[in-house]
Amino acid sequence: MVQVPRELRAEGLVTRLAKQGESNKILTLLTPNGRMSVILYRAHGSAKNKTELSAVAQPFCYADFQLQYGAKHISSEDSLMHVRDADIIENFYNLRLSIEKLEIATQICRLAERTSMPNTDCTAPLRLLLNTLHIIENVVPNPPDTTQLTLIEAIFRLRYMCEIGYMFDPASFAAQNKNILPPGGTNEPEPAEKTQTGGASERGMQDALTHIVSCPISRLYNVKSSPATTLSLSRLAEYFVKKTCNL
Repeated sequence: MVQVPRELRAEGLVTRLAKQGESNKILTLLTPNGRMSVILYRAHGSAKNKTELSAVAQPFCYADFQLQYGAKHISSEDSLMHVRDADIIENFYNLRLSIEKLEIATQICRLAERTSMPNTDCTAPLRLLLNTLHIIENVVPNPPDTTQLTLIEAIFRLRYMCEIGYMFDPASFAAQNKNILPPGGTNEPEPAEKTQTGGASERGMQDALTHIVSCPISRLYNVKSSPATTLSLSRLAEYFVKKTCNL
């Protein structure tokens, strides 16, 4: 029988909550070592500890979790580790104050949860997700610009796919997927000099995709995009995720 640790310490982002019984909760975490589910017992610990643990049982809460198996645990397959203690690192509370921000944050966390696996290296995807939540919470103004949020979600989706192994060449990727892009991007007229060249929109897409693929995560969202390019990136990202991950 493979010996498993009875206690574990891990930093993780809560991507989903589910109730178990009347008061217990199952938390789905994205950690540097992959996705994992843990259980939070309402009756566990002192009154002070209960209050602190209740605070981590929130979507988007990033915390340092102390986990352990119960006394009757036999193997890693017959039960979940439970949360013994946790220290909040970042709770991204302000995401909950805007419906638009909350919706985008929920969507990108759902993508990360559904495409991550247990016991896999998720260091880079987790860093990307945390950085993106920070940008949505602190950089996007209130009330949010929906076009800016659409661009952030598209950039996240495309870069996230690269981080989990689905790297693509920007030039060939844009050329191969022309058929799913909106004709002309938007109804806005192109400047005369761009219309004459006939390739400005495609070059803009290639430049945007090159930035998304190769830029350091810390500067990933330091980019401006026209409404046409933003719409194209959004449709391309949605199509790519559906085609690749069947989501």
